[in-house]
Amino acid sequence: MKNLFVLILALGSFSSCTMATDYSAWSDGEILVYNETAGPWDKIQCSSEKKIGSNIRKRDCATVRQLKARSEVSASSINNINYGTTDFFR
Repeated sequence: MKNLFVLILALGSFSSCTMATDYSAWSDGEILVYNETAGPWDKIQCSSEKKIGSNIRKRDCATVRQLKARSEVSASSINNINYGTTDFFR
């Protein structure tokens, strides 16, 4: 029984470590404190945008590494759409 409890506790700890952090829920002060100690690729940047068809602004925060990955995926998608043309998006 004790081994089962330890196994469940270990699996619960492991699964919580793999979840992505929602930086949008952090306050500006928390982000400033975090960015003071974070490396250049791990610093958090936030933007506030209105989605198409909505007048409500939504705050979106992510690390520089995540923003770069999003940008690369977006550029790849645009290039796939433009396949066969001379247009190339970087």
